[in-house]
Parts: sequence; C-alpha cells; structure tokens
Amino acid sequence: MADYIEKEAAKEAILSWAVCINHPELLSKEDAMHCIDNLPAADVVPKAAYDQVAWERDLAVKQLHEDYGVGLGGKKADTVKVVRCKNCRYYQTAKSNKKGFLICPASGMEITETDYCSYGARMDKEDDHDKHPSDPL
Repeated sequence: MADYIEKEAAKEAILSWAVCINHPELLSKEDAMHCIDNLPAADVVPKAAYDQVAWERDLAVKQLHEDYGVGLGGKKADTVKVVRCKNCRYYQTAKSNKKGFLICPASGMEITETDYCSYGARMDKEDDHDKHPSDPL
C-alpha cells in the first residue's frame, strides 16, 4: 500500500529540522528525506484497488439478493431470529451422552451452548412458532 503524508506536515517537519541546525542552507537532500521518512503516515489503497473491491462487494451483495433474497439493509428476507442453545428452553433438560457431550432433547443432536437449530425456542417465550413439532397442540 502507498503511504499518505499531509503536505503541510512534511513542510513543517523539514522547516523545524532546518531551524534546529541553525543553518537552513545546510539542510541536505538526505536530511529532508529523513524528515519525510519519519513522519507518521497512513497506509492508503490505490483508487483502482479500492474500486475493484467495491465492485466485487456490490456484485456479491447483488448475487445474495437475487439468489437468497438477502442483502445489506433494505427489505428483510423471510428470516427468524436465531436462538442459541444456551438461551433455548430445551438446553435446560439436555443430558450428557457417554462421551460427555450434551444431547438436545428436541433434535437428538450433540450441542454446545453456541449452537442453534430449527427447534430453538427461547426460555422466556412460548408462542406457536416456538413449539417443537412433537409438542401437543
């Protein structure tokens, strides 16, 4: 990446160096380069590289929207909020198997507290879409 240095900061650094040696006419090209090299600089990306990344991002967002109906902001896709196992009511009754892994009573899968599945139901919520398919109506 290229370095970006403010012109005024470079001029100030070179002038202060010249004043420090009391003879500005003795400031060599190497001294000036030393001043510039030691200035704080920001890494910047060339505009062509930035434009390429922006184009790839926009293409990916467009593809996600076309294929899956999702994107960045705007209209929300047909989704539901994920319930992690640690927040699921079934996690409370999970038992350990012989290997020491927790088994979810709803899915029968090995779980950790950060997992999630389509059976997830928040402990503090109980409406129709939160019910397990085997629960009585």
